[in-house]
Amino acid sequence: MVTIGKVSFWWDNETECYDLEVLDPSATVADYEKTVGGILATPEARKKYSEHCVACSICCGGRLPLTVVDIYRLKFGGLGMALPLNGWVAAYGVVQRQDGCVDVTLRLDERETCALWNRNDGLCSVYEKRPLICRTYICAPLSWRASELRGQIVNSGEDELVRMLGLPDGNGGKEKPQPFSGVLDYGGVLLRDVCSVKLWHSLTKRDGAMDLLGG
Repeated sequence: MVTIGKVSFWWDNETECYDLEVLDPSATVADYEKTVGGILATPEARKKYSEHCVACSICCGGRLPLTVVDIYRLKFGGLGMALPLNGWVAAYGVVQRQDGCVDVTLRLDERETCALWNRNDGLCSVYEKRPLICRTYICAPLSWRASELRGQIVNSGEDELVRMLGLPDGNGGKEKPQPFSGVLDYGGVLLRDVCSVKLWHSLTKRDGAMDLLGG
């Protein structure tokens, strides 16, 4: 088990998946990101799928959604620093529209791998500033609430990015307050503000198999 301040994250032997619990209502996305990242440094995490990371890049392909904070972090870290938001997305991202929804993701190369992954050494070229979707990826099963929290954080941050880019997103152009509005880092976003009522209830109590299974 890894507990860093306000969030606890552990491998559950009974359900055979990683699970988490929010220990403090003031926990932020930064607390979540740091705790989940901490498990990757422990030997027990790697034993679930391999003794060590072999740079297979399986975590660096497919859909890699971006939040507005991800882009700030990458820009402040030196990637496209001088570019405006729209220009940054045009250079390093992809905007897709389907059924009235807008998805902003990292650009992939011809092999469907993140274009920021260095194929020569098998390493991420922006590792220290990589997005949340990358930092919280674990090559092992997650409980319902652990998986749902990750998805709801990313969706909320992506919604704010879409709004800032001025892209129609199926909401009829209506503005609504977003947890990520005016925020530059994940420390400014409370987990409870991005969670549904059902998810927040599940995250703040450890017992109850129905919660773990999404019931």
